[in-house]
Amino acid sequence: MKNLLLLLCFLPFALPAQEAVKHIDKEAIHYRMRQHAYPAGGEVVKTNPVALLWPVVREGKVSYGVRLSQDPNFSEGKTIAVSRLPWAMYNTHRKLAKGTWYWQYQINKKGEYPQKSEVYQFEITDDVDVLETPTIHEFLDIVKGYEHPRIFLPPNQLNDFRLRNADSKDAKKVIQEATKNLNQELIPEAPTRPRDTTGVEGFEKKVLMRFMYHRFGEVVRQPIENQALAYLLTHDDKYAKEALRQALHIAGMDPKGPATQEDFNAASAMLAMATAYDVAYPYMSEAEKESLKKAIKVRGDHFFRSYANMFEAHGMDNHVWQHTLRRFFMTAIAMVGEIDDADQWLSFCYEVWCSRFPVLGGRDGGWHDGSSYYQVNFETFILIPKILKNLTGVDFFDIPWFKNAGKFLAYSFPKNSYSTGFGDGFEAMLKPNKKYIAYADALAREVGDPIARAYANNLVNGDLDKLGQDKDFRLYRLLTEKKATDTPQVSLDSIPTAGYFPDAGFALFHTNMAKTRRNLMLSFFSVPFGATGHAHAAQNGFTISYGGKQLFGGSGYYSNFNDPHTLKHYRTRGHNTILADNKAMVIGENGYGWIPRFANTEALGYALGDGSHAFGDMTAEFWLDRMEKSKVEYTAENGFGNPKVKHFRRHIALLRPNMVVIYDELEAEQAINWSWLLHSYQKMVRKDGALWGENEFVNAQVYLFSSDKKLKHTITNEYFEPAVNWKKKPVNGSIEYAKNWHANFDTKGKSKKMRFLALIRIDEKKNELIIPKITDKDIRIKGWSISAEMDASKPARLEIMNKKGDGIYYNSPRVKSKLEGSTIIFDKNSIVEELVDKLPISR
Repeated sequence: MKNLLLLLCFLPFALPAQEAVKHIDKEAIHYRMRQHAYPAGGEVVKTNPVALLWPVVREGKVSYGVRLSQDPNFSEGKTIAVSRLPWAMYNTHRKLAKGTWYWQYQINKKGEYPQKSEVYQFEITDDVDVLETPTIHEFLDIVKGYEHPRIFLPPNQLNDFRLRNADSKDAKKVIQEATKNLNQELIPEAPTRPRDTTGVEGFEKKVLMRFMYHRFGEVVRQPIENQALAYLLTHDDKYAKEALRQALHIAGMDPKGPATQEDFNAASAMLAMATAYDVAYPYMSEAEKESLKKAIKVRGDHFFRSYANMFEAHGMDNHVWQHTLRRFFMTAIAMVGEIDDADQWLSFCYEVWCSRFPVLGGRDGGWHDGSSYYQVNFETFILIPKILKNLTGVDFFDIPWFKNAGKFLAYSFPKNSYSTGFGDGFEAMLKPNKKYIAYADALAREVGDPIARAYANNLVNGDLDKLGQDKDFRLYRLLTEKKATDTPQVSLDSIPTAGYFPDAGFALFHTNMAKTRRNLMLSFFSVPFGATGHAHAAQNGFTISYGGKQLFGGSGYYSNFNDPHTLKHYRTRGHNTILADNKAMVIGENGYGWIPRFANTEALGYALGDGSHAFGDMTAEFWLDRMEKSKVEYTAENGFGNPKVKHFRRHIALLRPNMVVIYDELEAEQAINWSWLLHSYQKMVRKDGALWGENEFVNAQVYLFSSDKKLKHTITNEYFEPAVNWKKKPVNGSIEYAKNWHANFDTKGKSKKMRFLALIRIDEKKNELIIPKITDKDIRIKGWSISAEMDASKPARLEIMNKKGDGIYYNSPRVKSKLEGSTIIFDKNSIVEELVDKLPISR
């Protein structure tokens, strides 16, 4: 230790050139509805071709114009100009030349003089990702150039499709099921999940009615897709005719009836009819064609009216990205040339995909919604680019997000393991399911990612036959020409033990990537998108699992956006984060966080999260409306309001093999109470000066220090708001929601500034008390020395070191940094990195 300290004292000194800490003053990084034009402000764009985006105007009959040039005067002959755009986006589709570009959009409203925006500027450098795509007119010509059937792949690829799948297990299952279901009884318009609605009233009854017909559209669509695929595989017309018979039955259903009015069901019914129309085209009478076109058009027009000049500017419209965009897109492919408006449908879907994907991500492959609601996007994320690739020959998977998506799977949701513990429905995700297997397999094939392949193979214990368990991915497996064995192989224990996904808001640390039973997993969450969609208002929250089981993590249950428990407990109070003045974080895009720093070495992992914008006033109309409909008042008693927090930085470190350190810097505009939260599925107790937690494999001891030395603690298994399963939907085999355990550490006094320091020691179950040695200078525990500035009137400081020379030094006087406020990472007495804040992407 003495040698290490001597080394630290005599490191080269350099005067700080600038501060390492960066601040964001925006109300939101990603708004619910676009508030600004992109790209702008001289930003260096990361992708080329470039998508130009701007706020929509909804009032009156509106169109837009765009001009784009490297000449700021937009001189003729040097300018790309388009007019009469029906939506607020324009994709160049062809790469632009390197250098400075200028652009401007124009709003055209009937009866008014055109309004020009300011002129925006952006830069294109050599360091840019290039994926050129067909223009919209080229794409429409490509699709129209194909005869029916074309919905899944062009007809000129059918022979290869049949030859490739001649011995396919998926093809054999499709044909067997289609043959079995020939002339099956037509499916009645009835609830798929009947529930007793006695005594249920108002908005809750409306939600329950939608729940009762959940997936009805898929119930009627999937048999038609099966018949269509059987026809494509065999060219036996009995399958096409059966698909037609079932589709005509759907055409007779009331579009506004309870079975198919909900968006998922309407889109599924629409796609089912379009699929039959496409494959049974030679066998239909004109009357049958008209019947299907009429039923498809009423639904397609509804979606187009709802989406065009709106959806392209929406931060995250969950259902559209999950399923309806895919179904609308595929319907449009089938109906182009058959329904006049289908040209517009397909144009819009294509432009949205090229301009906005990945809507909740950036380049890192992460997804902010959490593991439960990530999976509902899987089919869309694979099928749209696959179908586009089949139609155009352009590899739409060739972008950084797809190339890194397999890494996010491996780090966020290991085999037989609890996930990150964030996002709606996380409590039902106790291990990756067959959909994760299928998605990872598809990523591995299309991108050639060895980590995605290792992850998929690990989930099935190397039995490649099990890669085909997920029925929903049959279509993809039949369409792809790539084999599971084509991807290069790596082992999970050969990849780094941590992953950083700042665009999505995750830092994920492990001790054993390949063997879950011996793996300690630390997940850290601070998301730039805010608590939008199914993401939680849990900025700077963490979870710890061991052996695949939660040790400390999220608590509570998701029933619906409109649910008192979900709103009052589940989204903030149910997580291991901070309450300020007993108030939860903001639900909405303006309650955001970000992870500006990350490092990982063999001995330790480190991340810094900034949740300074996590607290405030809830302003999102969407969530205020949900609260009103849920009869949840926006009051301090319910845990809502603005505590005026202006600074919340959380440092978190995994000291391998089995210790977590958390250091919080907190400040508000006025003196308030502060609460440090910890949750577990298992009982927690306070004894021997520590809080003890456990799962079936390990015990944990938690030591918490603060600048308020008179913390009071409460441990309870009662929720802030009771969890009621009013939908009666089983969760992990039970109708009744189980109670979880909650530990609150509250300050007795109020203060503007606050510091917390937590040490969490995890050990295989021995019930052995590990008491840290506390001195005036540091805290020593099992080979590590931890020192932090707990006087909130002084600058924050954190020092972590061991005898081998591994360490983390934040604002340490013992290490002379190049940049004031940086974090310096040591590995065996050598500086490996000096960390400064990296700003999150915004577009």
